[in-house]
Amino acid sequence: MCDRFGLVLELVSQALGQDDRNEYEKAYENYLKSLDAIAASLLKDYDSHGIPETPVPVNNAKKVISVARQCLDRVEKILGTSLNQFYAEQERCNETYSCPSPTVELETSCMPELPGGTGLPSVAFVAPRILSRQSHQQPYSDTSSDAALLSNPMVTSRTCGTLGKTKATRVLSPMEQMEQENAAVCRRYHALIQRTVDPMAKQNLRLELQRRLTDNLMAGRKKQAEYLRDLQEQEKKIAEMAARKLQGSGECITPEEKRQQELFARILQYENNREWPPALQDLLKPHPKDSKVARHIVMQILGDSKHPLSQWLAKERVALQREIVMALESRSHMVAAPKEFSSSGIQRSVACAHVESVLRTALLLLGLTLEPLKDPAAQEVCYSVLEDHFTWPLWPHLLAIVRLENLSGEQRVATTMSQLASVSAEEMHVSPSLQESPALREAVGMLRTVPRLGPSHKLRVLVHVTRLVCTEAISSEDDHHRKLMGADDLIPALSYILVQSKIPQLYSEYLALEQVLDSRYMLGEEGYCLASVLMAFKYLESLP
Repeated sequence: MCDRFGLVLELVSQALGQDDRNEYEKAYENYLKSLDAIAASLLKDYDSHGIPETPVPVNNAKKVISVARQCLDRVEKILGTSLNQFYAEQERCNETYSCPSPTVELETSCMPELPGGTGLPSVAFVAPRILSRQSHQQPYSDTSSDAALLSNPMVTSRTCGTLGKTKATRVLSPMEQMEQENAAVCRRYHALIQRTVDPMAKQNLRLELQRRLTDNLMAGRKKQAEYLRDLQEQEKKIAEMAARKLQGSGECITPEEKRQQELFARILQYENNREWPPALQDLLKPHPKDSKVARHIVMQILGDSKHPLSQWLAKERVALQREIVMALESRSHMVAAPKEFSSSGIQRSVACAHVESVLRTALLLLGLTLEPLKDPAAQEVCYSVLEDHFTWPLWPHLLAIVRLENLSGEQRVATTMSQLASVSAEEMHVSPSLQESPALREAVGMLRTVPRLGPSHKLRVLVHVTRLVCTEAISSEDDHHRKLMGADDLIPALSYILVQSKIPQLYSEYLALEQVLDSRYMLGEEGYCLASVLMAFKYLESLP
């Protein structure tokens, strides 16, 4: 065992060094080799001597198992780190946001020639990339990835550290307590046996030890049975409480409601065994309408990798991401034939509806867990944090689906933008009060930032741009009030701003927003602005 344990320690030492140098692939391999060597060593000892019983073999086996446990922890963290690197890589691969300079060569030619051979001002149409994991590429090195582990990179590692300080120690079950007690009894009796000279006294001590161990085992089993019954009763009460809070009768409920009840029951069970969730409630009570406190609390919950809600969101996010990537990879040959792709099995509405359903469930459970979070203002904060945690990492994949289905529309818009790049605001029928206004230039600059923003921030920018255009101050001697622009004047103004932005990708961005965002955002001002900009894109697309 000692020789083999030395070999294991050598492998682990190599893996730790590679881990520190961010050589994750080599470290992962050596950790697995260490686990294989440990398993082989324990199996060989078992074949030779059976289960260890004396103190020295037992201690040696425990040391080896402890090393194996640490290797498993590091393997899990490496997997989590690689997942976060995958998110970062996909975001980098999909960054086609900035407006290229006129000297940039187009990936897809969509600029016709003017009569006489004069070229049009260039507007770059960047074709959507098929998102896939490149196995041959070197992993992206990030100093913060180790702290993030399996949690979403949008949630800071500071949150996870705060949770680690407040985490309660695990309570041992009766059988685990019995095992610890029996180990202590064995140590005491073995010491007595070694000090005893009389063979008969040694035999009596051995018999007494066996009797003590048997009595402890029977008592432990009895306590364990009571402990399990108590747990079952507690789980039943929690399930009833979850069903009652969700207003479910327990009969004839939909599969989605059943999943919500099960998840909420796990959340209640988790919070019942931890110290920090009640502390969050105490923090929220004096400040029920404080948005900063609400944001802090939601980030605490989502930043805990062991919280059932955080685990469920991570599972749903990774599953949906994998499903989209696999579907896009399997149909990558259809990029050149958008009609065939549009009629294929990929339906963007399914993926977007899944995202909306997950966010709706998460909002519901956060409100049930902490009553003050049901407030409309707090719900806005919760949605914002959930968007960073769940929707934003998925955005490149959701956008890829929409862009591939809207490929011909984007190309037509890019062609129109090239044709109209030098057209004046007056020629595009923009309201005279806006033609010389600096508001147009400001709106163009704001729209160019849209692809780099999160989903709800994209919509906020659009609302601000629409307000900027619709509300024009007319100064005169008799009138210092603001005049609201009519709907007939808004579409030409938005069309001119979109042409000047030179980003045809915005068409797919706002089509995707229409599918992903919560229905509350589609009402009132936000819905009007989104419908207006999509109408402007439809107008540009329809131009010859």
